[in-house]
Amino acid sequence: LLTDAARLVRRYRPVPKFPALRRDICVVVDGSVTWAELRAVASAAAGDLPESIGFLSEYRSDQIGPGKKSIAFSVTYRAQDRTLTGEEADRAVADVAKAIKEQLGAQLRT
Repeated sequence: LLTDAARLVRRYRPVPKFPALRRDICVVVDGSVTWAELRAVASAAAGDLPESIGFLSEYRSDQIGPGKKSIAFSVTYRAQDRTLTGEEADRAVADVAKAIKEQLGAQLRT
């Protein structure tokens, strides 16, 4: 079964010419919100710059509130044609934060 499912074609990606910027985001959401839902909203809101969006952690505590959880994730941004500025990444993070607040009722943790 594993041999039949294996992809034996080598994939090549050139080494990026420009550096990436990584931003970590931590939000408080209802306990019913899944990582898949959060990732989908973040991905749609992030535009063309994100290279990856990755899960970091989930935390539940009475300090956060009953029925709530904190999810931390990272977004790595990279432009193929130039070096990104911190301001560009900050605007992209603000777009992600706004979308997850509007669509999932998330609150940004600081």
